[in-house]
Amino acid sequence: MKINRRRRLIRTFNLLDQPIRFNPFVFSRTFFMWAVTGLVGGIIAGGYWIVLEHFTEFLAEFQGWQVIPTMAICGLLAGLVIHFIGDREKFI
Repeated sequence: MKINRRRRLIRTFNLLDQPIRFNPFVFSRTFFMWAVTGLVGGIIAGGYWIVLEHFTEFLAEFQGWQVIPTMAICGLLAGLVIHFIGDREKFI
């Protein structure tokens, strides 16, 4: 029993000592599709973040009584977006 365990241990160390082989299945068409999808999604998220930051800085200029109509208009726009884009299940 001890000899089999030693043989298995030596076989494992010999396997780990070999250089890493290139696996052609790692860089398949599906891999590149998901990599491009991730890059495009990251670019869109970055652009959205930049636009949102500039819009927030623009809205910071409103003070006093101007805040109330600004918030009402933004709420109306958000509600319209949710109404027209967000609830598509009833049209399918």
